[in-house]
Order: sequence, then C-alpha cells, then structure tokens
Amino acid sequence: MRRQLRTTVPLVLVLLSLLAIGAAPALAAPPYVAEECLTPLLPTTQQAPSITRWSEVRETEIAVFEDDRNGNWDIYVRDLWSPWEQQLTTAIADQRHPSASGSWVAFEDARNVDWEIYLVNLSTGVETRLTTNGAAQLDPAVSGDWMSTGTRVAWEDERNGNWDIYLYDVGTATTMRVTANAADQVDPAVDGTRVVWADRRNGNWDIYLYDTVKKTTARLTTNGADQKAPAISGTMVVYQDRRNGNWDIYGYDLATKKERRVTRNAADQTLPALSPRRESGPMVPGWRIVYQDARNGAADIYLSDIPAGGEFRLTDDGADQLAPAIYGPHVAWTDLRDTSLVASPRDVYRGLLSVPSLDAAVDPELIPYNGATSIGGWLDSWAGPVGAARIWRYLRVGVDDQPTTAATLTATDGSYLMSLSSLKQTTRYRMVYRGDATHLPAVSDVVTLNVKAWLSTPTIPKEFSYHKTVTVSCLLRPRHRAGSYPVKFQFYRFMLAPGATSWDWVLAKTVNGKAADYSTYTKCSARVTLPPPLNTAPTEKWRVYAVHRDASHAASQSAYRAFTVNSLYYPLPL
Repeated sequence: MRRQLRTTVPLVLVLLSLLAIGAAPALAAPPYVAEECLTPLLPTTQQAPSITRWSEVRETEIAVFEDDRNGNWDIYVRDLWSPWEQQLTTAIADQRHPSASGSWVAFEDARNVDWEIYLVNLSTGVETRLTTNGAAQLDPAVSGDWMSTGTRVAWEDERNGNWDIYLYDVGTATTMRVTANAADQVDPAVDGTRVVWADRRNGNWDIYLYDTVKKTTARLTTNGADQKAPAISGTMVVYQDRRNGNWDIYGYDLATKKERRVTRNAADQTLPALSPRRESGPMVPGWRIVYQDARNGAADIYLSDIPAGGEFRLTDDGADQLAPAIYGPHVAWTDLRDTSLVASPRDVYRGLLSVPSLDAAVDPELIPYNGATSIGGWLDSWAGPVGAARIWRYLRVGVDDQPTTAATLTATDGSYLMSLSSLKQTTRYRMVYRGDATHLPAVSDVVTLNVKAWLSTPTIPKEFSYHKTVTVSCLLRPRHRAGSYPVKFQFYRFMLAPGATSWDWVLAKTVNGKAADYSTYTKCSARVTLPPPLNTAPTEKWRVYAVHRDASHAASQSAYRAFTVNSLYYPLPL
C-alpha cells in the first residue's frame, strides 16, 4: 500500500567533517546517463525522491527527499544543477514521503502523533496543515502550478475505518472525499483535474480514475489480476500489473481508451513513474516511463518510451536502485551502492539523460491537392549531431501507434529529409528516433502538412441581365458526399465603395454550392440572382470564385471567372 521506502537504518552520528557537498566517485553507468549522487558522504539515509521544476524562484529542476541525518525524518530539497540544498521541515517529529510539483511539496507528518498531510509552498515558505482528523492520512500526491487546472493534493485516508482517497483543492481551500466504497482505495496519483488510485472493491486491485471537472468515476482496468501503483500524466495512466504471473508495467490511454503492455520480461517491473506532459523540451510529444526492474538480480532503473518504443537500462550497478522519479531529462532514485560508511546505505542519485533533440519542418507548408512536400530537420545531442540514424514517421502519437514508414534516413551531420507525394488531405505527423547504444529516443513536435482541395474555375454565363437567375458551378476534388454543401461561390463587383477614392473589387454576394457526386470528383452548383445595379451604367464587371475548407483540407480558392452583367433591362427607381 505504501509506495515510499519504509526500511529504517540504524542511525549513525553525522560526521561533520564529511558533510561537504561534492561529486560522487565516477561509477559505471550506461553511456546515455550521467549519474550523480545528490547526498554524498552522509552516513545516514536519504530516500524516496520526487523531482519537479521550480520556476518561480530558482528557475531550475529540484529533487525533494526524506532524510534522517538529524535523528528524525525530515524533508530536504536539492537543486539538480548545482550543490544548493535546503532543509524544508524542522519539526522534531517525522516528515516523510514527499511529493513535489512546481512550487508545491506535500508530505506526511507525525508531529500531531497521528500521520497528517502537510503542504509547503517553496516560493513563499508557507506551510499548511491539510488534515486534522485523528486517523492516519498517508501517501500524498500533489499536482500544482498549472494555471489552467489549479493545485490539488490527493492522499489515502483511514478516517472511515478503511482506506479512502481524499482530495484537497488549494484554490478553493476545500477537501472532498473521492471514494466512499467500503473496500480499500490506496496509491493515489494526481495530474491537473484527474486523480487515479488502486481500488479493491472488485476483490482484486484495479485502477480507477476520478475527473474533478466531469465529477465522474471510471474503472480503467477489468482484468482479474492485481493492478497497483498508478501514475498519471496528461491522458496516459501507467501502473504495475500482475496478469502475466509477474509484475509488468502497463499503460492506459484515456484519449483512445486502449491499454498497452509496456514490459514483457519475466522478472518484476514495479513502481512506474511518468514524465510530466507540461514540461518543455524534446520530451513533450511522448511519454517516458521509468520503473524499478529486477531482471538482473538486483533492482535496476529502466526506461521505456511511448511512442518510440524500446527499453533502456539506466543503472547497471550491482546494488539495488529503487523507486524512480522523472522530470524532463532528470531521473532520480534511491540507491544502495555505497557501503563505505554504513552497512545499509541509502542515497538519492540523479541520472541526467542524454536525450537528443529532434526537430521537424515541412517545406512547402501549403500543398496542392495530389501534390508533394518534404519533412526535414536535425537530430542533435548535447555532444553534437547524432550522425546517421533511422528516423520514423508516425501518423499519430498514442498508446497503440504504428509508424507509417520505416524508411532509413541517414546523414553524417545529423540532418534528414523525407519526401512525400500524392498528398490528398491535411495530415499531422511526428518524427521519431528510437535511440541507439548511446542515445535515448527522441520525438519531434507535430508537423502539419496542409493540403488544399482542388477547385476548377467556376463556370457561369459570360453575359446576362440582372433580372435573370443563372447557374454557377465548379468541380471539386476529392469527392464529397452528394447533397452536402462543401463549396461557397463568392461574387465580387467592381465598384466605388462608399467612402473610397478608387474603384476596387468588393464582395457583394455569397451562395452555397450543392454537391453532386461523380466517379472521381464532385460537381458543386448553385442558382444565383445578383443584386441590382448601383448606377445607370449599361454594364457592370463581376468576378466569381469558388472557395472550400473542411477539417481535412486547408482553405483553398479557385481562379476567378470574369463576367458582365447587363443593366439595360433592369427597372431603375425613379
């Protein structure tokens, strides 16, 4: 039930001479991870890290963790780009299991005898007690600093005789009971307006979700085995799943309502964490999942990427690495490798990921019907261009994506170019690099291929009188449903507009063209009577265009057809 680490190590007196913050000795690690011990030379226990970006004051990524260097458990915060560290809690009792998001840190606190939930604003230093009930409240999760959704804290609560999920809204300073079922609900996670948890109401552990906007509860998993320890980011929920006889990592896409198996190794993979979708940089388009993996005997940290696919081992030390967290290019975990100062050490480590940047651009951006364009860009790492690589083109990025092409695009300078032809509708793609022995996967931002429909020049009589009703028509590709109105005919009159000093073409009338379906095109037509003449001139000059736009095509306009309207037979007012 408790996702945090509860193993207690005998306290060793802190050696003041060893408290200087410094870099840990170089240790073996995969080439795409630069490791650093965030708590070196401390003969005490630091564990259970949570990481986030603190943008209001320090403009940096930070790790928060629980630490017993003072004889009790405190919460500490550490900058991931510098040695800066600060003790966040100073109460004599224990404070444990921190969860960080933006400027907010939530944690469990035993200063009032029973475990309560507290919340600290890092930017203001204000600490708020969220619970005052005499029962235990544990396992907090916070989602904060997102202007569109507000800040919320979820936790598991024993006040009703079983474990329920409760939620606190910072904006309204209100607490709500999310679950009222008599079974246990534990392991909460929150992202914006959505809360997920593990729920035992069906006899096994399932994953449930509550939406604070829709005020609805949904069961996400229905398999008879256990699913626990969920994490959520955007529309993706990941969790550990025992349906195959061991613990695997699964993902559920809320947008597509589809489930995906992420890991397939026979050993246990547990405690998944997701990269936030609101961060900036090359990780925005997909989801990076980190988890604890026992396939090599000791527990290691692994990473899987959606949609790029593939598994990547982030730690290969012989000791255990546990309970990972991820934000941007940073992964943090609890590490047991250093036995130099204490028999059962626990330190907090950070891994800086070598995540290449993959950009993509379309040229030209506006494409005629059945036309061609190209997608190109660069694949770069911090150390320079990645070089020759295989770039995949994805039609849609989600939990069940398949690439639309597997073309190998190579260039020693890291550039790539993909040509596309016979384009018939607007399409959105992402480019995906699946990683190699020294680089993790990368996903580009969305590129849009804006394709225009094809329109012929309208046909209309070359000359007619104002009192006549005439037919205007054009051809349209692709085919559209007969009886629909996919085209508008716009009529412009050459005139001196009120207040103008020169003659110009002014839109005078618009009519909808009705579709008649043919084998390879659509014919659109309309009957039109034009407005009366503006003066006593015998004729007026007109032009007509056909225009089209729908969800599958960019706005397009035909060439114009010029015609003359004769006003001699129109009865002018006396």
